[in-house]
Amino acid sequence: MQGALDLQATNRRLQQTLAQVSALALQLQRSSEAFTLTLEHLQGSSANVEFELRQALRGLRDTLQSAQRLFDYLEQDPSALLVGKRAPGRLYDGQRR
Repeated sequence: MQGALDLQATNRRLQQTLAQVSALALQLQRSSEAFTLTLEHLQGSSANVEFELRQALRGLRDTLQSAQRLFDYLEQDPSALLVGKRAPGRLYDGQRR
């Protein structure tokens, strides 16, 4: 019975992690779309090109920094994909270190 409960908890944590990765992917997609729109505006109008390009690049930079933090964390703790982010000073079973 304990194994089934652990599997359910692991599955729930995995779903939460996947939701976070999906949110990050959505943010990347939005940044990409903003960048694409900026490039399209470059072709038709040059009035606000610099401003829009800077905005798109800031969004892309922020998104890439978020992705880098996620990848760095997963590199340090790959099991976080399955069990989620640990509370500081806690083991996976909830006990203190």
